[in-house]
Amino acid sequence: MLKEILKQYQIPGMLTMNNGETCTTKEMWEIRRKEILTLFAKEVYGEMPPAPEHVTFTVKGCWENQIQGKARIRKIEASFMTPSGPFTFPFHYYEPVADHPVPAIVFLQFAEHPVYCSFPVETIMEKGFAVAVLNYDTIQADRYDFAQGLAGMYITGASRWDDLCADTYAQNMKRGETQWGFIGAWAFAASRIMDYLQTLKTIDKTRIAVMGHSRLGKTALWCAANDERFRLAAISASGCSGASLSKMKDDTCERIGQITEVFPYWFSRRWPSYAGREKEMPFDQHWILGAIAPRSFYICSGSEDSWAGPHTEYLCAVAANEVYHMLGMEGLLHPDRMPEAGDIFAQGSAAYSMHKGTHYLGQFEWNNVMEYMENMR
Repeated sequence: MLKEILKQYQIPGMLTMNNGETCTTKEMWEIRRKEILTLFAKEVYGEMPPAPEHVTFTVKGCWENQIQGKARIRKIEASFMTPSGPFTFPFHYYEPVADHPVPAIVFLQFAEHPVYCSFPVETIMEKGFAVAVLNYDTIQADRYDFAQGLAGMYITGASRWDDLCADTYAQNMKRGETQWGFIGAWAFAASRIMDYLQTLKTIDKTRIAVMGHSRLGKTALWCAANDERFRLAAISASGCSGASLSKMKDDTCERIGQITEVFPYWFSRRWPSYAGREKEMPFDQHWILGAIAPRSFYICSGSEDSWAGPHTEYLCAVAANEVYHMLGMEGLLHPDRMPEAGDIFAQGSAAYSMHKGTHYLGQFEWNNVMEYMENMR
């Protein structure tokens, strides 16, 4: 059934390399994966700059015996140089009391306590996971302004929001055609937190995930695709331009034209050109999801989250199986049907779950992701 649906919508395979050869080996996949990353950098998210040579981490606060004695908490500042000077951002790091290295999650957060995205820190500590929490506004305030935040520090000619006229707005703040948007900047910051985790002896370096919801689900996808140190991308309700097939969007779903009209600054300047042309695209979002392989992804959907298109998220995961199977891996193990509320498919080298309800990341997702990571060895 599912293969027929993918064929009906002409979902393109991802294993034909730029030279026309078919990717059939692990060695060829390393080349093909880089080709896909280059394609998505230019066409979708914009090109991220290279990682800084040095990142300095400063402990600004340290609290022991917290959360009923289950954890220690630190406030950390990360600092590094950019072409426009130094950039510094804070994040909070929660570590459970343990006598062995623990798995960790870099959690991309909107604000202190948004109604659509929970952070059950006590449960996380009880399960023995460390978590580093980044408020995305500390990297780049989510408004059309490349003169503030990290992204503009790598872009010359950016204008301030208050000075914008119609022409400069249309030019997308004088960005180069393929220069990064805000999703790239948020992903770049998540990788700097990974730099910090690599310095800790208390962390199990083989089990580190990046996790985000909605636009930050897109960010987690792009981050993990680029940064191979992440074993898992936990992607919640990422919808259009995330882990969701663009060619399958119907009138109930957000489409490229709608998202790029409201949030053009999240993406490469080329991405809006695909609006209304989804069926002509030679690629789709399962390519960048598959670029995480041979590492893992966990997609989380809501049964009533029509704007994100849970059916398109599920089939994106199914389509990404092409690369896992080529590599001799299980990929997403799933029944040959569409998902239902309460489904959890988490036995393979990729996973999917669907909660009953709308656009939300909650206890259901956290428990499922942590259980999946516990079984990673």
